[in-house]
Amino acid sequence: MSSRGLVVLADGAQAAFCAGVVAQLTASGRRWGEAAAAGLAAQVALLALAGEAEEAARRFLRLAQEGAALFRPALAYAREGLNEGFLLLPDPFRLSGWLSPAALGEYLAPETALAGRVKLWLCTEDLASGQRGWRELTHGGRLSEAAAFPWGFPPAAGLWGGVGACAELDFPPLSSPEVDVVCGFPWPAVERPGLGNALLATVQRREEIAAALTVTRWAGQRSGLQVFAPTQEQYAAFARRDGALLGVEYPLPVEHNAELVSLMVEFGRFVGAQQGG
Repeated sequence: MSSRGLVVLADGAQAAFCAGVVAQLTASGRRWGEAAAAGLAAQVALLALAGEAEEAARRFLRLAQEGAALFRPALAYAREGLNEGFLLLPDPFRLSGWLSPAALGEYLAPETALAGRVKLWLCTEDLASGQRGWRELTHGGRLSEAAAFPWGFPPAAGLWGGVGACAELDFPPLSSPEVDVVCGFPWPAVERPGLGNALLATVQRREEIAAALTVTRWAGQRSGLQVFAPTQEQYAAFARRDGALLGVEYPLPVEHNAELVSLMVEFGRFVGAQQGG
């Protein structure tokens, strides 16, 4: 078994970047014996441990071909169940999540059989007790719990995860001396001009800032970490055009844009090739 560890942190659409990084690192010969994850990136980490990192990238590319249906607003699915001529006006205080938990469950279904077969820790928060922690993946349902995040997929069984949930936690309980940390959010955090004060965008911004600060804290406490994350310099080199701004063009987790999902996979491959050797 490899002595190298893997930590993958990303919510929603930002996990596409991580899939590209991990697939590229695998192509260069890296293997991992244990991993930890937060958010939808749990799927990427699980497939990497199972020796199927390339499949994670393919899944996101197929998702892009399907119009990024996983990130289609839950209200859009609800409208399909109504006859034409009705206006759907949900109560925002009763809206469980912006994205569809049914779509998430269907997307993660192929990976549930891998639960318990690999060493994977997931970050979740109990909404009743407020306790946060790293919990080992022992059953497939925990994938959905880890993937749920504020204003994204709604909590599953009173638990949710997302990158913001690891903000107060210590580094995952991995024994490997060398660990690759792959972040779907910009690290260090970047300015996001143009977002305004819209609640959905502001919450996403807050989560990725907290996660970026967490990775900075971990990097200062541990040696042997190599961090792969979107940066302005790498994005400009990847885009190869004047005016390419990571803070403007990089998607938020709930981004329903198939073209961006596909682009983030390729951007991840680019970063993995640049840093992975």
